[in-house]
Amino acid sequence: MKWLAFGVVLLELGLWQTVAEARGVNLIGTIASSAVGEASRKIGEKLIRQAEGRLGHKCGDKFRDVTLKCLRAETGDLGPIESDSDSVNAGLGKRYQEMVLEPLALLANTV
Repeated sequence: MKWLAFGVVLLELGLWQTVAEARGVNLIGTIASSAVGEASRKIGEKLIRQAEGRLGHKCGDKFRDVTLKCLRAETGDLGPIESDSDSVNAGLGKRYQEMVLEPLALLANTV
């Protein structure tokens, strides 16, 4: 869930507007017209379409790709880890650093 929330923040920063203001993302209308449990999936799909269609042009492909990884919560293969929560959290933390934080740090260093 943290990945998704950070993806929304990155999307808003990249578009320089809130998701509620983004064209094609009608949050209230989507919630009102969706079956129980479907609204979050539909909103997520709309946010992904926004990132795919607009972020590359505005912020570059690398920023877009990191944002999409977050919005899609792409953790990838965590390898052989134990099923206890500490191992899972450590694996996810390392993956988050590799897939999100390090690429963003590289982008920040180029500015």
